[in-house]
Amino acid sequence: MSKRLALQALAIAAGVAAAIVFLGGPVAGNPFLNPAWELWNTIGRELDGEFLGRHMLATMKTGILGYLLGSASGIVLGIVISLTNFLSQALYPVLIWARATPSAAIVPVAIAMLGFHSSTIVFLVAATTMLNVAVTTGLALAQTNKSYLDVAQVYRFNPLQRLLVVRFGSNLKVVFIGLHAGLQSAIGVTLLAEALSSDTGLGAYILFSLRTFRLDNLWFALVVIGLMGLTFNAIFHFLESRVLGFSHG
Repeated sequence: MSKRLALQALAIAAGVAAAIVFLGGPVAGNPFLNPAWELWNTIGRELDGEFLGRHMLATMKTGILGYLLGSASGIVLGIVISLTNFLSQALYPVLIWARATPSAAIVPVAIAMLGFHSSTIVFLVAATTMLNVAVTTGLALAQTNKSYLDVAQVYRFNPLQRLLVVRFGSNLKVVFIGLHAGLQSAIGVTLLAEALSSDTGLGAYILFSLRTFRLDNLWFALVVIGLMGLTFNAIFHFLESRVLGFSHG
């Protein structure tokens, strides 16, 4: 029932937003809100041009690569932190501080230090994702239920089994929460870094459209980003349901 209500709320919000954007502008005489038929014209024009290869696919490639690298390194770092008291006390406060710092403040400084390269964007996306995953994973594994560890000791699990089966396996739900938070931050950082340091990608496309007052292109890009976000979230939840199917009753 909750999923049904969420879908209904999403549909209502989308309908209201569409009415405001596509009908409210012409009625109110607002030049920044274009009618729906202009957006359809823009879709046809942009899809026939270089939008897919130069901007949309560039963003997907950068975001996905950075997210996968950050997720893997975040899980490894979280495991290492949870098993080593010294590293936990030394690194965990730094990770918490870095995670709490807004991306809008870190990204420009990092770009200025690392340079205007596509690899810089991948690094920033990976680093942001890693922070979310490492903090969540490390905290979850460090607080593993002691009774699980006692049972593992009774059954004479070796250290690797205790780590992978007991600590990591019993906290998969929490790890996926960190992975989902990393996915959301990865999308935002990708767009921000592209807007500040690249001439390709949806972030650069949005900034160029805004500066040149091509507002139909701007709305088109926002629609594409929304659809990409919905697609990535749907894929993530599908994979999560497959991995954690045993825990969904």
